[in-house]
Amino acid sequence: MDSVVHAEDSSSANVNFSVCIDKIEGTSAGVLKVYLADGPSFFVRDVYLDSFPLEQLDCGAVLDQESSAELLHAARIYLAERAAMDYLSRAEHTRFALSVKLRSAKKGFSEDEVIPALAYLELRGLLDDGRFASAWLRNRSIHQSEGRQKLLAGLVSRGVHMPEARVALDAFFGTIDERDLCLKAAEKLKRIGKAPEKMLSALVRKGFQAKLISECLKILQK
Repeated sequence: MDSVVHAEDSSSANVNFSVCIDKIEGTSAGVLKVYLADGPSFFVRDVYLDSFPLEQLDCGAVLDQESSAELLHAARIYLAERAAMDYLSRAEHTRFALSVKLRSAKKGFSEDEVIPALAYLELRGLLDDGRFASAWLRNRSIHQSEGRQKLLAGLVSRGVHMPEARVALDAFFGTIDERDLCLKAAEKLKRIGKAPEKMLSALVRKGFQAKLISECLKILQK
């Protein structure tokens, strides 16, 4: 039975047999450990069984094919949740990035397994696109001096929705002056020998507005 709920296997929605429950143990945070009479145990979170008749989860219960499929599907959602948490333990991710990783050939989860798992993590505050955006902006500014437009494009390309990206940028530029970033970028270009006309186009590509670029180039000329 372990092969049915294993992360790399196909969706449990295709299960075509019944399962017999040996016993159920409740663990912390609403997670159940299900022991099968004819196979190994697996875990499932109770919130993923919202439409499942919980009275059927009892020692010695024999589930029909439909209930068996639903139970094993919920177990795979829990596996998707744990895989997502493994990624999040290493670094902040957007919902979009996690969805892509979980649905990759390597992980093999289906969309209907990924969606409820990520929704649960968002509800618990463990997955937060706004928090990712803030962390990404801080880390980006350590190595790059870029303007609002370039940073906005970077956030959106990583799956942050436009409203959340703009909120994160407003907070970021509430503590960091974009003019200082533009001056820093312009000074770097000057040190490597960029001509003034080339500096203009380079700073535009870095996402700074023309008016701000003009002000910074005038300061460098003094």
